[in-house]
Amino acid sequence: MMFIRKLLKNTFFHDVVNYIRALIPYRYKILDADFFRFTETLFENENKSYEQMLHFQFEALKAQVEKAYRFSDFYYQKYNLGGFNPSQLKNFDDIARIPMLTKSEVRENVEKMLVVNDRKNLIAGYTSGTTGKALKLYASPVTFSRELAAVLYQWSRIGFRPGDWRVELRGFVEGDMDYVELSWENVLRINIIKLSSKNIRNVFQKIKRIKCVFIHGYPSAIYKFTKLLIEAGLTLKVRGVFLASEVLYDWQLSLIDGYFKGADMIAHYGQAEKIVLGAWDRGIRKYNFIPTYGYLELDDATDEIIGTGFINDVMPIIRYKMTDTASGFSKIPESSKMLFPVVEKIIGRQGDFTLNEGGNLIPPAIVTFPFKQLTVITACKLIQNDINVFDLIVEGPRTSELSAEASGVVKGLKKIYGKNAVFKIIVMEKIPVDKSGKFRWIECKINR
Repeated sequence: MMFIRKLLKNTFFHDVVNYIRALIPYRYKILDADFFRFTETLFENENKSYEQMLHFQFEALKAQVEKAYRFSDFYYQKYNLGGFNPSQLKNFDDIARIPMLTKSEVRENVEKMLVVNDRKNLIAGYTSGTTGKALKLYASPVTFSRELAAVLYQWSRIGFRPGDWRVELRGFVEGDMDYVELSWENVLRINIIKLSSKNIRNVFQKIKRIKCVFIHGYPSAIYKFTKLLIEAGLTLKVRGVFLASEVLYDWQLSLIDGYFKGADMIAHYGQAEKIVLGAWDRGIRKYNFIPTYGYLELDDATDEIIGTGFINDVMPIIRYKMTDTASGFSKIPESSKMLFPVVEKIIGRQGDFTLNEGGNLIPPAIVTFPFKQLTVITACKLIQNDINVFDLIVEGPRTSELSAEASGVVKGLKKIYGKNAVFKIIVMEKIPVDKSGKFRWIECKINR
């Protein structure tokens, strides 16, 4: 096929073919035409004109809306009740006619949002729950092929090649190990919970031995890692740093920047819902979004991000209120590539650092793991009052099912904070939120 012949001329894709299976779980390891076709589209579209890409986005959005209305019971009923019909979509001004979608609607109607009848190949996933409420989602192997293509496309901006070793400061490492070496992925995953002044030299030596050249992780975890390196008087040289899955604060970036001088950096913004995908470009520390991936809007009144995803072929998510807010929004590209819109800052995923019984800092993203796949609890908030004293506030009905689910969460939290940690479970009908619908879902009241 023509697009495959074109790709084979690009050395980046030779590396991809050799390394692709290491980047995703075994059941998703399908290097098919969807991956290559979407990759080719990404590289082709970055060189198109602004007008051409606006046309691409409108047609992609219109196709998602028509598919959703025709094949999804949820969207058919929602749009009819809202007085909207896909035939009304004539230009960009008409997008405002489409009723917006909320997280609670997704939670309550996920099965009805599907546009396929055959569900045997569907892949269920969950959001991190950083707004206090995890969502169940569906995708297909095609979705993951496109997602992988988009991620590698972004990483390539600062020279990443499949096969490069990277330090991973994200994910949960169970047990007492300092790190796990995932040689088939060329990844050294650090145990963020255990990482401290006591083992930083051991971790540092391991990184040097296997020659990791990139760091990938939560900003809070990379900040903690960097601070420990500085305090230990250790110097680590890398080619690039990927900051992902959490909001990035200026005080974190200042420390990381000052230590990893000369390294390229990318801050990445994406979601488990796979709606929009943006990252810094080399030399431009603003979020440059991929117009091929999704359509991003900004609410004029609240600055809330509203998105429509293009890559999920089984569960369309259209005009989705994401509760994250943005500032410095521009519809016009600012780099040499056709990437837009451009956003200076993204605010969301609120949560403090906490401490385990060993006094080690726990990044908020790590704490999300016990909260996935909740069915009765609708929202959670964790407050640390002392080293081993916590309040676990849960939102939902006062039932035995909720009590059992909360006990399961506590069991997971003890793996993070230690067996001596005590959690007082408090049930509320509704956890108070701010104007954007958010609350600080992790609070640390210890005077540090």
